[in-house]
Amino acid sequence: MNISDRIANLSPEKLALLQERLMKKGEPGVKKSRISPRHSNEPAPLSFAQQRLWFLNQLEPDSPFNISIAIRMNGDLNVDALAQTLNAMVDRHLALRTTFAVIDERVVQLVMPSQAVDFRTIDLSHLSSEKCQVDVDRILSAEPLRPFNLAADLMLRATLIRLNESEHILLLVMHHIAADGWSVGILFREFASFYEGFAMDNPVQLPELTLQYTDFAQWQREYLTGDVLKTQLEYWRQHLADAPRFLTMTTDRPRPSIQTFKGGTIYFQIDRELTQQIKNLCQQSGSTLFMVLMAAFGTLLSRYSGQDDVVIGSPIANRHRSEVESIIGCFINTLALRVNSQGNPTFLELLAQVRETTLGAYDRQDFPLEKLVEELQPERSLSHALLFQTMFVLQNTNMGKLELPGLTLDMLELEELSAQNDIFVSMEETEAGMTGELGYNSDLFDRSTIDRLAINFQTLLASIVANPNQSVTQLPLLGTIESQQLLIDWNDTQVEFPLDRCFAQLFEQQVATTPTAIAVVFKNQQLTYQQLNDRANRWARHLVELGVEAETIVALMGDRDIDFLTAILAVFKAGGAYLPLNPEHPAERIQQVLLQGKVPFVLAQQQYLSTVVSVVGQLETKPQILYIEELERLEYSTENLPIRSTPDNLAYVIYTSGSTGTPKGAMLEQRGMVNHLYAKVTDLKLGANDIVAQTASQTFDISIWQFLVALLVGGKVEIVPTEIATDPTRLFALVQNQQISVLEIVPSLLRMMLQQIEDGATPTALSSLRWLLLTGEALPPQLCRQWFAHYPSIPMLNAYGPTECSDDVTHYPIDSAPAPEVLNLPIGRPIANTQLYILDNQLQPVPIGVAGELYVGGAGVGRGYLNAPELTEQAFIPNPFSPSPSQRLYKTGDKARYLPDGNIEFLGRIDFQVKIRGFRIELGEIEAVLSDYPQVREATVIDREEQVGNQYLAAYIVASAPIETNSLREFLKQKLPDYMVPSAFIFLDSIPLTPNGKVDRKALPIPDLGVAESNNLVAPETPTQVEISQLWAEILNLPEVGIHNNFFELGGHSLLATQIMSRLRSSFGVELPLRKLFEAPTVAELADCVDRLLDREEIEI
Repeated sequence: MNISDRIANLSPEKLALLQERLMKKGEPGVKKSRISPRHSNEPAPLSFAQQRLWFLNQLEPDSPFNISIAIRMNGDLNVDALAQTLNAMVDRHLALRTTFAVIDERVVQLVMPSQAVDFRTIDLSHLSSEKCQVDVDRILSAEPLRPFNLAADLMLRATLIRLNESEHILLLVMHHIAADGWSVGILFREFASFYEGFAMDNPVQLPELTLQYTDFAQWQREYLTGDVLKTQLEYWRQHLADAPRFLTMTTDRPRPSIQTFKGGTIYFQIDRELTQQIKNLCQQSGSTLFMVLMAAFGTLLSRYSGQDDVVIGSPIANRHRSEVESIIGCFINTLALRVNSQGNPTFLELLAQVRETTLGAYDRQDFPLEKLVEELQPERSLSHALLFQTMFVLQNTNMGKLELPGLTLDMLELEELSAQNDIFVSMEETEAGMTGELGYNSDLFDRSTIDRLAINFQTLLASIVANPNQSVTQLPLLGTIESQQLLIDWNDTQVEFPLDRCFAQLFEQQVATTPTAIAVVFKNQQLTYQQLNDRANRWARHLVELGVEAETIVALMGDRDIDFLTAILAVFKAGGAYLPLNPEHPAERIQQVLLQGKVPFVLAQQQYLSTVVSVVGQLETKPQILYIEELERLEYSTENLPIRSTPDNLAYVIYTSGSTGTPKGAMLEQRGMVNHLYAKVTDLKLGANDIVAQTASQTFDISIWQFLVALLVGGKVEIVPTEIATDPTRLFALVQNQQISVLEIVPSLLRMMLQQIEDGATPTALSSLRWLLLTGEALPPQLCRQWFAHYPSIPMLNAYGPTECSDDVTHYPIDSAPAPEVLNLPIGRPIANTQLYILDNQLQPVPIGVAGELYVGGAGVGRGYLNAPELTEQAFIPNPFSPSPSQRLYKTGDKARYLPDGNIEFLGRIDFQVKIRGFRIELGEIEAVLSDYPQVREATVIDREEQVGNQYLAAYIVASAPIETNSLREFLKQKLPDYMVPSAFIFLDSIPLTPNGKVDRKALPIPDLGVAESNNLVAPETPTQVEISQLWAEILNLPEVGIHNNFFELGGHSLLATQIMSRLRSSFGVELPLRKLFEAPTVAELADCVDRLLDREEIEI
């Protein structure tokens, strides 16, 4: 039996004993080293934990890294004894009176002489109870956030709040660089002894400490060398090999360019029953409570992020050496534990892996996280914590209870208002079960998101104990309320539309109601409802004679005009379905469509005779060719035809681009088309007075509702000639002249129109326009702001929908300018009779706020792809949430998430998800920030690949005035993490678009990165660059350093960064904060910072 099997078969008691022993022993084969007192007056080095905290303090001096304790004291408090106690604690524990300085390019700790603690008393006894509570809350919120000056302050301070003669609140604040959770227990024990002695005028003499924290720091530096370093490092190197560097959880707000530490905390409970069930699972699986909770938390993060491999930090007291058990100081270490669910294991299988990982990590717990980072040199980013961004701890350190004579003491819960990680979970066993504390970075997450995360964690734990043999991707995650919202409430869209009838019937019904009303206008031509109906009836009768019936597909090739609309109606009346062809498309494309679609009829305008004959002549099976002009000359009855189709019959086929290069034809039925039309009627409140502009290409799915919707309500369709539809000046003039009330365009066209206004053109009045619809591509919030600046009373509608689902499936009305911080507009909620689901790759619903793939169900879902059963099977799947086996979902391939209010946010194509240096990037976020730059008129960002295979970002920009690239890059660095700043900026006269108005990515030119953008070494030019380059080469032990090489990519780390900034201070006499090296990590960028400071000093002189 191997060691893993033997461990698995241990009882929980024996396993706990083994764990304890492992935590108390070092690496096998490595000689133990006892900690001894230092015999030196030289400043002591920092421990690795202190080094990290000092470094973080230099990066963010205003961010607190504090431990705060608030105690309510009722009774006879001796304030003098309290002050003496605090001073005695600082006198006894050198860590509490240690400061930090840089001497000879090394950070050292200096022990100050004994001195009085910063002890403030605040008297609130004169205030009313309400006012008193307000002030208490303010003090307890603000004081823990007040930073320490590590170069001058004692590391402990106290505030005593006097509420009345017998009631006080004592607030103790220690910097984490001098203390940890274990230290609080020491503080409580010794505090009680000192206070009792001073209160009784009989000062107590505690046993002298044989060691101080400086002794541990010195020992740690000496111990972690040679074989110890090599052996333990090799374990951790293998453990973290190929581990993901970042957790790609979707956040509520964009990640700041520099990591912030503003935090919040929520609390949750695990009841006694579930806690006992978890313990039973521990016993059955031979695991500890920590192991089960860690595996569950890793599963939760995996499901939230879509990653099947996550790294989680877990603090460990690191007090397994008896010599340090009584010393106040920062001994805590953090273990980087990997939870890998690749291969979709069952929970028990994952738990076995976590058990093995945990035991291995305990065995090497002496190896500091800070040293691990230094040795591994992971990809650095100012916006992320290194190695892991989440932490989990099961509290088992008994801090004890503070008891003071003559006083009743109650610990107060302080909300943690700082966050060292994106998410931090702390759990603790209680008599009632378990309590959980969930801390989070409030610059990234809303409290409501974290509330749901806690509920999902509890649901997951209940799912695990109910079925631990279930695969981790199938374990239920959603609570009852959230599941009800996502699957039922937000999909309760049933509306009674006449879905039992086809469009031809509904149109004929309207003809009978408004026969003389104008139905359609094109240039100077127009037809009434009756004229249009009569004409369509005549054409339809000829189609019927030729054999057109239900399910017959008729290709229509002609310009967008009244003839084209008549042809659509004629095909519908004959019972058939139409397939639009654009005469402007290449002959090869038209031939591909006709070949793949096996279309029996082509109805074309005479002017395209040669194209049609040429294309058809190359087809093996030739369709019958009809010409519109011939149909118009035929004499047929104008009476309505008998009903020749049902709502389940095909209405139209629209060809879209296929990933293989071959177009695919989406088949849509009458029911779905009619449902979408009535959804537009309902949401836009359309009526007989409305005039709808038909602007879209006939092969673009939005053309269908533009052609047809007005004909359902007695309104008018205005077919806009192509040359006007693509010219914003002429288009908006036509909107005003023709009194159009509903206009739909792509954002790029609107951008051109608004830019003309920005450039000084007089805005067109648009007095009749009731709705502006944007479609085809993501709607930038800045475009909305510009629109409402000029047209505050005309609402916009952001719409989203795949061709395969009868066009739009969501609507999001916008009646005012979005707030400045909004970077992405929602696409809205599902339209009538439509269901939307956001699922993971196992078809499980993801929680609110979590990204997944968008699936569409309901009336609009199409039949599939014409003559492509395999493609259809891939994209159209059985609906797992419907009791009806015939119901299907369409797999959109789009990434989205539900917002807390039920709206959906579109996050881009899954195909376009970009990863740069391990970071998952949303290109739309970069485009939104670029658009905020004053001279940027339009921006598109894509990922490119160098010849050597490295990925990089390229930004394509249309500018209203010349832009200095360095200025633009600096602007982006202030707003985006460094990995989101494009490497190349290409300025264009216009962004190339596809015929449907979307960005044509393939037409964007490949950037010439040039020498400065490449990895080639570029020699320094200015005196400052020369000196900094030589300095870097010396400290990094390199022969030479180019001005565009990145300090951290060359092997730089936090200690070396400290040396660099110290030498800069000596060489140039300028003060640059440490974080500046992260913001400007190349010689060229850092030299610019130095030169600017030197220039400023000269001006001041």
